Formats: sequence, C-alpha cells, structure tokens
Amino acid sequence: NCATCHTAEGGRPYAGGVEFHTPFGLLYSTNITMDAATGIGNWSFEDFYTSMKHGIRPGGDHLYPAFPYTDFAKLTDEDIAPLYLYLQTPEPVAAPQRENRLKFPFDQRALLAGGKALFHDAASYEADPRQSPQWNRGAYLVEGAGHCGACHTPRNMLGAERESLALTGGSYMDRVRFGYHRQWSGVNLTPHDAGLAGWSVDDLVAYLGAGVSRNAVVHGPMREVVMNSTSHLSEADLRAMAVYLKGIPPRAQAPGPAPDGETLAAGEITYTVHCGSCHLPTGTGDEGLGVSLIGSPIVAAADPSSLINVILYGPHLPERLVVDRSRMFRTLERVKAW
Repeated sequence: NCATCHTAEGGRPYAGGVEFHTPFGLLYSTNITMDAATGIGNWSFEDFYTSMKHGIRPGGDHLYPAFPYTDFAKLTDEDIAPLYLYLQTPEPVAAPQRENRLKFPFDQRALLAGGKALFHDAASYEADPRQSPQWNRGAYLVEGAGHCGACHTPRNMLGAERESLALTGGSYMDRVRFGYHRQWSGVNLTPHDAGLAGWSVDDLVAYLGAGVSRNAVVHGPMREVVMNSTSHLSEADLRAMAVYLKGIPPRAQAPGPAPDGETLAAGEITYTVHCGSCHLPTGTGDEGLGVSLIGSPIVAAADPSSLINVILYGPHLPERLVVDRSRMFRTLERVKAW
C-alpha cells in the first residue's frame, strides 16, 4: 500500500507530499522514486533495509513512525529485497521534500531513539507453532506488510500502539469527501461483538478483495487500502488474512457513556426520516438499497467519528467501485453462493 501514503492527490506516483495530521504536528510523506536528488535514487539496499527494519535513513537520522517501520520490521529479508527492486521501476520524479511542521520537542528527531528503545522490535515475524500455516501467513500480512494496526490500534501518549488493545480500533486524522481533514476511527478488527463477530471469513475475503460484501461497501480512508493494496492480493493471501482476523481473541475498548432517553428518541426520529428508507427501520438493510447496520463495526465503535463523517459528508466511494458495477454485482452473487 505504498502508493496511498506516497502519492499525493493529483501527484506523480510515489513522489510523496501526502499530509499527515498527527497530535504532534503536520508531516509530509517523502519521495520514494529513484530520483537521485530528491528521492531514494542514491540509497543502497543496505540503506533501504535499515529504513524498513530500524526506521533510520542514510546519514543516521531517525524516521518518524508515520512511516510504519514498526510493522515493516516484521517482514522477512526475502520480502524486503524485492520491494527495493520494485521501487527502482517507477519513473523517477524530482519532488523536493515539503517541510514538516511539528511541535517542539517532537521536531527533534534524536528523541525518537528513546521511543524506539521502549516500543520498537526490529525482529522479523516468527510463526506461532500452535497455529496453522494459513493463520501464520495471515498474521504476517496483517501485522507486517498490511500494517493494519497503524489505523486499527489505539495509541499511547507517545504515539506508540497499545499492544494490549491491538486491533480493537484506533483514531486518526484523514480527509473527508470534500478535502477537509477530520478525525476518523479505525474499526475493531477482532471477532468481538463490537468488531467482526458477524463477519465470516468469506465476507472478509469479499470486502478486502473487491470492496463490497453483504456487510459493507468500502468508503472513506479504507477505500484506498482496498483499491491500492488488498484488491491486488491473491485469493490465498486474502483468505489467510481473514482466517487470522477471525482467529485472534475477541477484545474491545470500553464503550462510551450510554445515551439518555431524550437523545435516543431524537435519534430514532432522525434515523427513521433520513436513514430508514435505505437501511430499513429495523436497521437490517436491503441488498438493493443499503447494507445492514446491525453488527456494523462502524456503528458499534467506541469512537463514532467514522459514522459521523459518513452521515455528514457521504461515503465517498472509490471511482473504480462505482464504475465497475459488474464486478461488484458478481461479488455479491459470490457472497450469496457462500
């Protein structure tokens, strides 16, 4: 999924410039084309390897963990090497790095050494002998190359992922439909009732492979993950990811405060008037109108940011999904067959 973070809207592939709004300030992604002056054209394989495993660029500067080397470190050497070779194939682009605007003291890269000492493990993924090869392949993809925890795991005050709540949902800033940056919530990916309990392995394969299942249609920041990344995976790898996500222990964060009766009554009226025509008054949805909201991780999330964004700004469906309706309906037929 390198393209999503390293290709600005309307920009050249992999030339960087994507904005990251973090609690510590504003970051811009870098140019990872082979331009010698502004990209990584002068990087050796050892330089690339060190950035992926240890988050250090040539010259010894620490990379900010918006570049998820904490996850990429789990990749095997056999997978890091082809990535380096592939990145030599896109056209080199002269695109100078935009200046980051981080708050003090977070603009001091040297301080990242302390964070790495506390939170970074540079070891490659080791298979769990208690689990199947398929489960382990899924764990490798989810925890490593897929870096799913970057958006779907809450973070501590220093910005590190909270391992005790891994994949139970995270909050981050990203664009909404009209270009504004707003808070989004990555949903719970564990098989908890607040997460993927109602999703089967086949549901997940359909969603990650084509962006549509009987449970959801991809939208928001996840649309780029599916369109640029998971839709290109093999059926075997998609199924391995699904098996892993359905096979980890169900966990959830504490829910927010329960709404009072007045709020619920007002919400029921608004839902019935504006939402029930497509998702039905019962929330069970209709295949030709709207997906079911019962058991939806977005609806059940402790952080309602993504649900609010969808209501205010619309789902922002990917163009490919809108245009390729035949593929979407073929996928729905597969889901029915399952």
